[in-house]
Amino acid sequence: MIEKNSSRWCPHRFLGDFFSMKIWIPLAYLSYNAYLVHYPFVQNIVLPEIATNLTVQFIFTFAVLGLALTQLVAVVVYLLVERPFNMARSVWN
Repeated sequence: MIEKNSSRWCPHRFLGDFFSMKIWIPLAYLSYNAYLVHYPFVQNIVLPEIATNLTVQFIFTFAVLGLALTQLVAVVVYLLVERPFNMARSVWN
């Protein structure tokens, strides 16, 4: 067993330290909102358009724009829904 202050390199510790960095916090907040927004967006907007135009360029363009739009809507949902509820929860606790 390796002690916490050991100088030996450990991949588990490296990955734990890497994914514990504060830079990942905004991504963590947005990932669930993107998950909620992505499926209805793909089902209702992207798939019907791709079914009518099956060129590689069109599909790639729609994939990139779809990802960007999903992230944009995820930010809006976070700012208008999740963040106010998190702030209210912190007031009540």
